[in-house]
Amino acid sequence: MKKKIALLTTAWSYEYVFSIIDGIKKAIDKEEIDLYLFLCYGYSGETAAYNIGEYNIFNLIDYRDYDGVILFANIFNSLEVLEREVARIRACNIPAVCLEYEVDGVDYLGTDNYSGMHEIVEHLLKDHGIRNLAYIGGPDDNIESQERRRAFEDTLKEYQIEIDPKRCFFNGDWSYEFAFAVAGRMVKDAKHLPQAIVCANDEGAIATITCLYNHGLKVPDDILVVGFDDTESAAMFTPSISTVNRNWNHLGEAAIKHILRRIEQLPVEAKEIMPSSAVKRNSCGCSENLDSNQMSYCMNKFYQHKLSLAFNRHVRHIEELFMENEEPEVLYKKLSKLFLEEHEQEGDNFALIWEKDIIPKEIVLENKNEIKEGYNEELRLVVNIQNGQEQAVGIIKSKDLMPEGMIDEKNNIFFFAPLHYRDKTLGYYVSKNSLSMLDSRFCYDWTKGISNGIIKFSERYACDLLNRKLMELSMHDAMTGLLNRMGYRKLGYQVYIENRRNGYQTAIIFADINSLKMINDNFGHLHGDLAIKTFAEIIQKNYPSDWLAIRYGGDEYLIIGSNTTEENVRQYCESAAQGLKERSKKMKLPYELSASFGYKIIDANTKLTLDEAVRQADELMYQQKVKFHLAREN
Repeated sequence: MKKKIALLTTAWSYEYVFSIIDGIKKAIDKEEIDLYLFLCYGYSGETAAYNIGEYNIFNLIDYRDYDGVILFANIFNSLEVLEREVARIRACNIPAVCLEYEVDGVDYLGTDNYSGMHEIVEHLLKDHGIRNLAYIGGPDDNIESQERRRAFEDTLKEYQIEIDPKRCFFNGDWSYEFAFAVAGRMVKDAKHLPQAIVCANDEGAIATITCLYNHGLKVPDDILVVGFDDTESAAMFTPSISTVNRNWNHLGEAAIKHILRRIEQLPVEAKEIMPSSAVKRNSCGCSENLDSNQMSYCMNKFYQHKLSLAFNRHVRHIEELFMENEEPEVLYKKLSKLFLEEHEQEGDNFALIWEKDIIPKEIVLENKNEIKEGYNEELRLVVNIQNGQEQAVGIIKSKDLMPEGMIDEKNNIFFFAPLHYRDKTLGYYVSKNSLSMLDSRFCYDWTKGISNGIIKFSERYACDLLNRKLMELSMHDAMTGLLNRMGYRKLGYQVYIENRRNGYQTAIIFADINSLKMINDNFGHLHGDLAIKTFAEIIQKNYPSDWLAIRYGGDEYLIIGSNTTEENVRQYCESAAQGLKERSKKMKLPYELSASFGYKIIDANTKLTLDEAVRQADELMYQQKVKFHLAREN
């Protein structure tokens, strides 16, 4: 039976993540394993709300469904989130391993930061005869930073070289900006420039070399610079950077072997350390032939440029769909059609899964279904592409994670990324056996583009619903719920014109409550209002539901119908009159409640305007009202 292993990470250190995953993939070639990669872009420099939305993707995981977990703990960027996930894993009692960061009670696999830093510093001292070194470090509270600093200081002591505190900057943050600023301070003290600068990471080394170059200093001619991590950027930079290789591919392979032994309850050390080693290149004065590498790098850069243009065009097409469409169902269909035609970055198997009610069906003053932690039980499967073909969409259970048919007997990597707006959960993206968006570094822009599109469409659609509701309210009489004069002008003209265009007759019925003034004068306006509302209910009950029922004035009513006969209209009016009589009797009113009716059947080829036809029906109604009053007087 296949095993399920969850991988949890942020993706800012994409080279590290991709190298580890590359090693993991090599390790599972002969195993029966599905990998579930849950990835986000949480970052310490972001807002709390943004980070809640990013790290929420981990809440999609039910650890009881997995055989083991690998946490890229050193790049979580949030100790709070790391501790939360570790607590959840422990509660489920499943094997777990943390990479490059030690957590109490969890197995640890990491790089020996000390040995590699010791080797590269010793290389400067022993092979290049350096005696005057500066150091640009990482965060003081980071164990990797601490180990690299310790190796730097110990190596200098071994060679009996005094550490100059004025040239050592330990409290860094791994950033390009920090290293650039520190290097700038060193350059200002030109008389006391060090012979070499040791940086705690490659990004710092790149920033340092750039700053020195901007001040007219060449590396390695004027000063030597070394880094740590052996990133692709360090290898392809000019000059190529001497650094420390952390053997990330081997770390990925070791992580899988370790977790499998834990799953199978075989003996394994709770803590494993991978060796690191110095890589000697041009920035420390060691020659290296990079012609083939540089050529590969340049070709890759050109390809990335072309890929970026295609990706930007793709994202623009997606954004245009969110902006152009007005109805959710139309948007869903067009998104599915677009992704069916364009999915080079997404791969041949992927899905967009949204919160079911993220786009409202009706006006809500407060969205009680909006969540900021986890996902609702039922979600909407908006796009479902499998093997390059469009598949059925609809409602999906969040516990199922992905559409039916995506899981098969082969070894697979399922990749999950969050969709959110600040701390508001919108949904997530899942793909199968395609990490191209991660490899090409487009995943962040893609998920943010989709998320922004969802929220903009949702807000615009909510405004549309509100406008429709306001229009509906403006066209309806508050007392009776029937259409008012504005409704008559908005809808009555439309029905009349369409009937004439389609060759249909139009029925115009004008009705008026008899003796309403007498009711108001003798029994008060509350009874007058009751009469008005009662007759409105009778009209709605006795005329076809698709006809327009309008409160035309105080006690005047207008009904407009389509494609009928004079006999039908007569029966409707008689039925309404009888219904009003029976309702009046049932209500035991102290007066007789009745109404007069007048109607006209207008042919499609008439030259009468609607207003003229209404006036004719009104005149016929008035004749009936005169007869009613004459009959009462006699």
